[in-house]
Parts: sequence; C-alpha cells; structure tokens
Amino acid sequence: FPSHDNDALEDRLKGYEAGGEDYVVKPFDGVELEAKLRRLLVLAEERCTLQEQAIVASNTAMTVMTNMSELGSLLETMRHIAACTDTRTLCNAVLVGLAAYGLRGTVQVRTPDGTMTLTEGGEATPLETSVISHMASMERITQFKSRLAIAYKAVSLLVHNMPIEDADRCGRLRDHLAMLAEGANARAEAIIATTQAQMCGEVISHASERITATLRSIDQIQRERQCALRIAVETLLSRMQSAFSSITVTMEQEDFITGVVQSGLDQILQIQNENSDPQEQLTSIVLELEQVLVQARSAS
Repeated sequence: FPSHDNDALEDRLKGYEAGGEDYVVKPFDGVELEAKLRRLLVLAEERCTLQEQAIVASNTAMTVMTNMSELGSLLETMRHIAACTDTRTLCNAVLVGLAAYGLRGTVQVRTPDGTMTLTEGGEATPLETSVISHMASMERITQFKSRLAIAYKAVSLLVHNMPIEDADRCGRLRDHLAMLAEGANARAEAIIATTQAQMCGEVISHASERITATLRSIDQIQRERQCALRIAVETLLSRMQSAFSSITVTMEQEDFITGVVQSGLDQILQIQNENSDPQEQLTSIVLELEQVLVQARSAS
C-alpha cells in the first residue's frame, strides 16, 4: 500500500490489519517494487506448498490413528478368541470382532462333533448355512462387491457389508479380517484337539479302572488260595497224627509215613513261596494303578 508518510507507524499497522504483506513508500523505486513483488510471489507459492503438505500430513496422521484403532480392535478380538473353550463362544467372539469394525457377517465353525453357523442375530438360516458351507471349498479369500469370504479348514467367515466406497479402509479391513479368521481357525483346531484328548483320556481312564479292578480281584483270589493251601496242609498233618493213634503202626512206620507226607507238603509250600515275588509285584502294580486313578480324578 502506498504511504504518504514515510515512516508513519499508524499507516503500517493499518496495512497489516488489512492483510498486507509488505509496504512501499512514495516516491517508490521501480526496481525495489519489482523485487518486493517477486518476493511476495515466492512467499505465496511457499505458503501454498506448506498448506498442501499440512493437508497431506493431517490425512496421513488420521490414517495412522485409524489404523492403530483398527489394530487395537483386532488385538482385543484375538484376546477374546484365545480365551474361547467351545464353538459357540468362538463364533460369538468373531461376530463381536466384526461389529467393532461396523461390519455384519456370518461365521461357521466345523468340528468332528458337528457344525455351528451363527450370525449377529443368532442361528443362521438354512440358506446362509448352505452358502457359507459351500465357501469351505473355495479360495482362501474371495470378494464380490461388498461381500468378503474367508475360508480356513475349521472356520469360514462371510462379511456382508465391506466398505468398498473407501478403497483404503476396505484393504486394511481385508487384512485384519484375514488375521482374525486365521486366529479363529487356530483356536477351533485347539478346541478340537482338546476335546479329542479329553475323549481319549476318558477311554484310558475307564480302561484303567477295569484293568485295576481285574488285577485287584486276581490278587485277592491268589492270596486267598495261598492262605487256603496253608490251612489244608496244617489240617492234613493234624488228621494224620489223629489217624496214627487209631491204627496199629510202629514208630518207625509212623515216622516214615509222616516224613514222606511232610516232604511232599514242604515241596508244595516251597513252590508257593517261590511264587510270592510275582504276587508281591502284582499287588504293587494294583496299588500304583489305584494311586494314578485317584490323581486323575483329582486333576479332572
């Protein structure tokens, strides 16, 4: 702006208030005016560049913040998935994870015990179940317009409302959902393995109980037979002594007969004593099996 007073402070302040960038005083020099104009043009160009950079930086920051928020939601969903112990809670955890992104979908978990298919509204319709079951044989990730299908061995996920109008967000969500489905599949396989291990454990436990009971019975019968044999031997010797008193035999004959019988009975008892070690081993095995069964019941 032209100033009539070479150094009038009031005029300069008015110029700055009006949005002026520089000033010249009368009479002004043409070379100086051209230099100032060139400088103002450079400043205007730099200001436009800085504004564009600020917009890009702001958009980048917003994208990073959004991505961090999406990753936070993914991590929270994965934490819930890791805590699932059955297929229903696993399906619900996946659906809650979709809802955190503002998405709706259907999830299916397949196990040897059966297949469960759920939506945010509860049990899936027969048509929804048929569609998502067919997906199990498709490519890992398939997208058709706003629908995204992700299929793993034990888990399939069908998203109905992908934000295709926002290509960047749609791409990020596709990556996040692929990790979510992979985590859900890993958890489903862990649930399957745990269930199978529990079933095997129950079979082994029942078999161990039957074996222990059988061995216990055998042990008891053998011990009773050993005891009965000793009683029979003592009874036989006693009856022989009584019989000798009722018949006429010499002392030599009595001693001879008694010696023969005693020798045979001693051999029988010797054989029985030789079998005592296996018997003790059998008893020890029975006691160990009973302890194992008690510990298994306590652990379960």
